[in-house]
Amino acid sequence: MMDPTTFKKRLRNVCLRSQFYSLPRKLHDRHVLFHAISMTLDAETLYTEVELNDALKGWLAQLAPEANSDHVTLRRALVDYRYLVRDTHGRQYQINPEAPASPLTMAPEVAQVDVRSFLTQAIQEETARRAQARARYVQPSQD
Repeated sequence: MMDPTTFKKRLRNVCLRSQFYSLPRKLHDRHVLFHAISMTLDAETLYTEVELNDALKGWLAQLAPEANSDHVTLRRALVDYRYLVRDTHGRQYQINPEAPASPLTMAPEVAQVDVRSFLTQAIQEETARRAQARARYVQPSQD
């Protein structure tokens, strides 16, 4: 069972450090990513494909800046892994009300994680860490 601390650690690594192409290679990391995305979507909303695409584009741009994936790949994977369900015509999507089949079981406390706030703070910390690392390697100019 994945606890909130482990969930946050893996989510941070997937979104900020892995630079995954298409989708994360590790199945557990895929499920962490999909779970986090589904936590930021409204469970009661029926999304059109355009609305869902916009939400996923925003998610990638704001919360997974190192990801080299696209919204279409994520949308399809969220459906394939049953985090989202779509109507028979493929026009509307919503969060799957049933738990998706996953090799991961999330502790109930994971639902309390504010994914947006956590990743926003993690991005700020990572940016500061990288700036400090760059500053260490910059040599002062000698006049």
